[in-house]
Amino acid sequence: MSIEQESTLQKLVNEVLEREGNGEDISMNANLGEIGLHSITFVKLVVQIETTFGIEFANEDLIMEKYETLRDLLNYVQQKLER
Repeated sequence: MSIEQESTLQKLVNEVLEREGNGEDISMNANLGEIGLHSITFVKLVVQIETTFGIEFANEDLIMEKYETLRDLLNYVQQKLER
């Protein structure tokens, strides 16, 4: 697991949620709903992730409930990058 990828994902979440700072205060084990993501902000985050990491989410993976935590989302990104 790359610290750089973790940091990048935290920054993207921070941007999508329009929070101050760089996102380092967001735990990788944080529940996505509890940190403020909802269906619309989740879609915005997916677009940012796709652009930043150069991956594409499969249609069946565009369901927020599939990712309980930020770490779950990072694991998905890493799996896509390994292909």
